[in-house]
Amino acid sequence: MKTYRNNWEPCKLVVNFNQKQWRQDLASFIVNKLNWFDARVTRSKLIEDKSVYKEAIREFEIYTAGGETFKVQYTNKNEIISSSNDLMVKDYLAKKGINK
Repeated sequence: MKTYRNNWEPCKLVVNFNQKQWRQDLASFIVNKLNWFDARVTRSKLIEDKSVYKEAIREFEIYTAGGETFKVQYTNKNEIISSSNDLMVKDYLAKKGINK
């Protein structure tokens, strides 16, 4: 028998770039900073599968119709390895309360 609750313990959201809404949120932040119009976000793609014990390296892009792109490579769902502008990504993570 399944139990339904109408209350839960509070917990903080964790950034997970495998989920579409986090990629879109980062894209929205970057688009506002760079004053881009009509930007799109790609799916997260597997770049390199390190080993069985470590998460794989994945990548997604934020791009405009004019050919401007912003790439982000990450691992372990939220650890950013590299990006087109590391300072802007650090600013985003600081705004979300994650200091890396």
